[in-house]
Amino acid sequence: MTRSGNLLVGQGGGPTAVINASLLGIVEEARQHRQIERILGMRYGLVGLLKGDIVDLGLEDPQRLRLVGRSPAAALGTCRRRFTPHDATSTLAVLAAYNVRFFLYIGGNDSADTAHQIQALADQSGYDLTCMGVPKTIDNDLAHMDHTPGYGSAARYIATAALNISYDTAAIATTDQVTILEVMGRNAGWLAAASILARTSSDDAPHLVYVPERPVSADCLVRQVKQVVARHGHAVIVATETIRDENGKPWARSTGDDGFGHARLVGAAERMGDVISDSLGLKVRVNKPGSLQRSAGECVSPVDWDEAYLVGKVAVSRAVDGARDMMVTLLRKPGTAYACATGLAPLADIAHAERRLPAEFLNEDGQISPAFADYARPLIGGPLPTYARLTAPRS
Repeated sequence: MTRSGNLLVGQGGGPTAVINASLLGIVEEARQHRQIERILGMRYGLVGLLKGDIVDLGLEDPQRLRLVGRSPAAALGTCRRRFTPHDATSTLAVLAAYNVRFFLYIGGNDSADTAHQIQALADQSGYDLTCMGVPKTIDNDLAHMDHTPGYGSAARYIATAALNISYDTAAIATTDQVTILEVMGRNAGWLAAASILARTSSDDAPHLVYVPERPVSADCLVRQVKQVVARHGHAVIVATETIRDENGKPWARSTGDDGFGHARLVGAAERMGDVISDSLGLKVRVNKPGSLQRSAGECVSPVDWDEAYLVGKVAVSRAVDGARDMMVTLLRKPGTAYACATGLAPLADIAHAERRLPAEFLNEDGQISPAFADYARPLIGGPLPTYARLTAPRS
């Protein structure tokens, strides 16, 4: 078992609206264990670790820390930096200098890989260290778990945004007939799929949802938009920024990578809009919420916050009990009422896998199925806004 020492925590990758709930859970749980002498934080993730940019979280005022836990974005700061063999000497030096015996990294696939590599480095060097991963990503694409902290709140934001845009588009259909909402999601369509959660009937917007799991050709796009506009007089489309065509090529163009080797793709919605305008002569408006979808504190799901806090606490308690080189997972319990438990999965398995929308969440035409709504609705934490349209007959 790891001997007593200090705990070091960091946050990696894209922030979420509830990532600080996990940080709060870690700090509050760590204070309960005598094996943990000091609670330290690395500023800007791996970058801070390598520079020795360390803060003492144990000195933070508990009331302020609770407020931080309710704040969006990564309070410690984050980074997108890949761990390399060249980092080994600096990493071990900082860990030893601060007597770090528990290393917790809050993040997704790439952060899991970083924590796993640091665990392997410590083991090879004979340095007594326990590494644990704490899950986080709005993309909801981590394997070996039902869902990830951060997703429920981002899904709530996207569902609300799609609902609001649907009313706006209908109101201005004489000017702009088509609206496209482009959302994040890397190679998985979980966020785009969440846009259907405010629907109350099959005619409600969004009328078309395009996800990376199902390629869409220009001809298919034009045909489906034409059908929707003929029926409703306008069309609301939601698309993941990484959608691909029938040949497997991204609709967007690449502008380099994000530091982890993942391509930065931009322009998918604009290209879709050009195709629609050129083929159908319709005016198209493009909306990109960008980082708003992961930082909207007003859209935090209570379920999401509670689970983000929980996985932070569990990561500490399991590490103290002897678990190592693992990530905490969220596992849905069977039954009609929503309930969730925690588990553990090897960091290496999380790092090198990607969980995409399963086939049962997609219809034959590639649109989102009711089964997805049943899955996702409990995660967004309660009802969405209720609106109404006029029904008065023409006089």
